[in-house]
Amino acid sequence: MMAEVDRAHALAGDLLREDLPRRWAHTQGVAACARGLAPLVGERAGILEAAAVLHDIGYAPPLVDTGFHPLDGARYLRDAHAADDRVVRLVANHSFALLEAEEILGRYGEDSVVGRFVRRAAPRIHGSVERVRAAAVEVGLAL
Repeated sequence: MMAEVDRAHALAGDLLREDLPRRWAHTQGVAACARGLAPLVGERAGILEAAAVLHDIGYAPPLVDTGFHPLDGARYLRDAHAADDRVVRLVANHSFALLEAEEILGRYGEDSVVGRFVRRAAPRIHGSVERVRAAAVEVGLAL
């Protein structure tokens, strides 16, 4: 899996580093956080880190198709790179993030498809956050 993680870092860098340097810096930070969760996810740590570093590639200008970056990035990974299905699904669904919900609603609007999705997903978002927090406590990780 290490080779796949290295390829994920290289691909994300190629797509984001020059055109979107702030997005690339953010992506590197997310990947570092994912690496820190390795004790929590065990053997799935490589999948998590690969998805973390690839999560925003859908913002790369050549990949923009629908305008919804999780979908554009996931489709690219699936179609152009035959990426691991778990990585593709994590990239496609990463906007379940609790901290992103308010910003997403502001950007897309309450009545947009994205806004309606975020509102409908809110209970699941909160539940996921609580499950991760509880699991982190169990393995001694501070979040």
